[in-house]
Amino acid sequence: MRANRPPIVSLTSSFALLALLAPALACDGCADDPAAAEGEGESGEGEGEGEGEGEGEGEPPHFTLEIEPVAPVLDATVGGSETLQLHAVLVDAVGARTPAPGPFWGSLAPQIGTVDQSGLFTPTRERAGECRVRVRAAGIEATALVRVTLREVVSAGGTGTAADFTGPLAATPLDVLYPLDQVVIPANLAPMVVQWTKQHVHARVIAAGAFGALELYTDANQVQAPAESWRRFLLAHIGTSFTLTVEESEGGGAERAARALTINLAAADLTSTVYYWAVDRGRIVRIDADSLDPIDLAIPAQGTDNGCRACHALSANGQRMSFTYYGGDGPGGVYDTGGNPVLLDDATRTWNFSALSPDGSLLVTNMSRRMMLRDGATGTPVPGQEDISGRDSAMPAFSPTGTMIAFAGDILLAGGVVPNWEIDFDLSNLYVADVDPVGRLVSNVRELVPGNGRALYFPSFNPSGALVAYTDSTHSRSTTPGDLWLARASDTSGDAPRVKLARANPASSAYAPTFNPKVEGGYQWIAFYSRRAYGHHTAEGWPQIWVAAVDADADPASGLDPSHPPFWLPGQQETSENLSSFFAPKPCSETGGLCDSDAACCGDGLCRPVDGVAQCVPPAEACTLTGDLCGSDGECCDGLNCVSNPEAGFALQCLPPGAVCADEGQVCQLDADCCDDAVLCVDDGTGVTRCLEGSCSHIGDSCGEERSCCDAGTVCSSGMCIPIGG
Repeated sequence: MRANRPPIVSLTSSFALLALLAPALACDGCADDPAAAEGEGESGEGEGEGEGEGEGEGEPPHFTLEIEPVAPVLDATVGGSETLQLHAVLVDAVGARTPAPGPFWGSLAPQIGTVDQSGLFTPTRERAGECRVRVRAAGIEATALVRVTLREVVSAGGTGTAADFTGPLAATPLDVLYPLDQVVIPANLAPMVVQWTKQHVHARVIAAGAFGALELYTDANQVQAPAESWRRFLLAHIGTSFTLTVEESEGGGAERAARALTINLAAADLTSTVYYWAVDRGRIVRIDADSLDPIDLAIPAQGTDNGCRACHALSANGQRMSFTYYGGDGPGGVYDTGGNPVLLDDATRTWNFSALSPDGSLLVTNMSRRMMLRDGATGTPVPGQEDISGRDSAMPAFSPTGTMIAFAGDILLAGGVVPNWEIDFDLSNLYVADVDPVGRLVSNVRELVPGNGRALYFPSFNPSGALVAYTDSTHSRSTTPGDLWLARASDTSGDAPRVKLARANPASSAYAPTFNPKVEGGYQWIAFYSRRAYGHHTAEGWPQIWVAAVDADADPASGLDPSHPPFWLPGQQETSENLSSFFAPKPCSETGGLCDSDAACCGDGLCRPVDGVAQCVPPAEACTLTGDLCGSDGECCDGLNCVSNPEAGFALQCLPPGAVCADEGQVCQLDADCCDDAVLCVDDGTGVTRCLEGSCSHIGDSCGEERSCCDAGTVCSSGMCIPIGG
């Protein structure tokens, strides 16, 4: 029966290779006469005179193989030459330590570092982290984690050095303007422009975490790390927090002004296209995932087009956009983001606000305070759905499931006056309604949150559709931004549980929140327009787009604020007034295209490893992933075995080596991954390591007639592979 095994630190073995190890490994009670080595009883039974005292007389000595130094750490530098010498040591039953003969070394994380056959560990200097190394000697295997830290120093136009920052710390901390303390950022965020109020000549910014540091020297009041240096540092700290310290000094032992911030790095990749509205320019702008250069969306001019496109909305799949011409009360347009017009400048189709269903097949439009359901491809009204809310309404939004909409309802001006149009109002309640996307029917309109004398507007559903974010203010225009709130979308009480996103928007300066369509790194990500200052770059009151993380398990009923301080969206134009940002997922990949999840593949394609690279494959060709049920090893993706998992009721699942021990022929990384102690984890001749018996052996492994030595320059001597001449 298979058995679960704990992680390997060192393994013990009994063997009688005393001829190789005799001087150092001699022990009391070992007879000179080979016959006496059998002891008085059966070998291994402990029936000799040594019974009850540890090893029986005649039983071969026990040894442990260990790696020195213990808990090895290598502090490396980018561009440096630091290495770490490792040693394999045999430890006998009484603790005597002896260099192991002919050790065979290997690295299980070559992206972090490699180890040669002398035990010399060399870091790649491109990745910091923990690298597991293995060693075999005298038929025993051991592993150790080498902790690699990486330090990089960058001169960004600074004349100062580390010696200029040795003075005492000033009582008043430095005023750091950006980033914000406790901000949560995704792992692929472009290098942040760190900004502060300058006081002294020399400045130093240090990003320091568990696996190293990045130091930047400047004489300016801001600094930005080189993209490659920033990427290298973030890659080592994904899923952790690091400290960002900004210091200034006059040098020469003078007092230092400093401020330390905590940056939380989520295991998130927000790579996507972002569309936002540059209000003052009347343009919809695109920032592509692989570029930080904003591009005006090339929507063709139509009829009497005055060049202004506004109030856009994006389908959840990112492939279709709706908008209005002329800045309001004009024709509405629908545009495929791939560049193909769908509906453009048709005087019979007018609206101010609109919303597209996730696949773009349905369109809700808002004109003269009425909301209408239309066909997303033709713009034709759906019969019987010309007034789907039954009240004065504005600003609709579809849920990502396509089964709900949210909107501002009962819109009024101050004093209870009905507004002329849906763009300006002072009072409103937040409503939701159910949508049948197949039957094309909107029903069950219900109040979700009462305004209570405020304007609630611009709703946005979270990725699951269970929650709705919205703005709470005194007026519907962006000139009067307000608070961000989060409410349960499914509540039917008419006063759903809600919570203010105060950490994301502490100064009540937000407007038009929109959720990223997927959860990443344990967070939901929400973008919004804000008039907060972006360091030195934009003054207080100038509107820009910011993004905040919201806990994935956010529950408004808890009363706890699930948001975190935001970051400025890189790539947007600092000179334009930007709002209404929408995240579009990356374009889907066809068969053979690269991917990071099933959602990245077009149609019913699945993301699976092919020759070590994640690619989109048809379902019929898809291998089985970790934890999924299987019938044979051949169904599992590369590097996995189809094994009986005791933790899952002994169901057959695809699991990595070590989770459950591997039978002969199954893949492995260590000898200890194999169920049978008689087999070793060796190369099967194709570059894949498997549990095999009767194949060749590496240095330190047992050998004989049925198992020869694999490595050139080795020989089988006294039942073990050793270097020739060793």
